Amino acid sequence: MKRSRAEDILHTSIAKYLALAEPEGFFWTSIENRRNGRNEGGRRKNRGCKAGVPDILTIYRGSVLFLEVKSLKGRLQPSQKERIPEINNAGAGVVIVKSVEDVFHALTRAGVPLRATPA
Repeated sequence: MKRSRAEDILHTSIAKYLALAEPEGFFWTSIENRRNGRNEGGRRKNRGCKAGVPDILTIYRGSVLFLEVKSLKGRLQPSQKERIPEINNAGAGVVIVKSVEDVFHALTRAGVPLRATPA
């Protein structure tokens, strides 16, 4: 799935915000799930990587929340529409975010005491 330039910029902004605002005991990581050619796709599939996994994984006090980053015009891919209910059924949440403010609100609703609000 090809990611737009606007989505890359937003993803970078979110990463910078999380690095600044993360409280103690909070873990997050970006999940790189781009297609990088047929060979790489096959290698990832053989290792158990699944298409449609959201972009950012967050964990706070045992609660898992995934963030799917989309540009303002971005839409979910079919693999993402399939994966999100599987993740929800496994007990984790998924929130689609289109701004740093969306990240702040999603994590605040999840009970994460962020150290900074978006500017």
